[in-house]
Amino acid sequence: MNLEPIRIQPYSDEPPEILKQINQACLQPLGLENLFSVSDLDDVPAFYAEKGGIFFTIKHHQEIIGFGAIDNLYEGIIGSLTRLRVLPEHQGKGIGSQLIGELISQARLAGYQRLFLDTSTLQNTASLYQKFGFTEFFRRTGPAGVTDVFYEMKLS
Repeated sequence: MNLEPIRIQPYSDEPPEILKQINQACLQPLGLENLFSVSDLDDVPAFYAEKGGIFFTIKHHQEIIGFGAIDNLYEGIIGSLTRLRVLPEHQGKGIGSQLIGELISQARLAGYQRLFLDTSTLQNTASLYQKFGFTEFFRRTGPAGVTDVFYEMKLS
């Protein structure tokens, strides 16, 4: 499998418009592009870093092709793995797995003890999250009849 040169790195002032375009491109094929707020992408430092969260981007050569974050839910010990996005043309190459692995490593280094995440059955990602040690703890039918699935992972 040829991953080509990619870099997963901390956020460094990427334009919000680019992040929103990537978000849209990732959710549109699933019909989910209008279900979620993107206000956090307007000011990533204020929403994530200043609250003790983590935000990483993925670059292929010099182009941003994805991103992901840990949102600090409680005092830097409980976080939410969120905003996992890889442009569709770069999916299926292990890039999302690399991003998740890096975010989990960074969360451990920062002292997080537990991570949560939610996804939908439309995204077909259960085995990916389970591979990293996440376990499902709840399901519900959300907006537009989409089934939301919630996972958790203990880091310590």
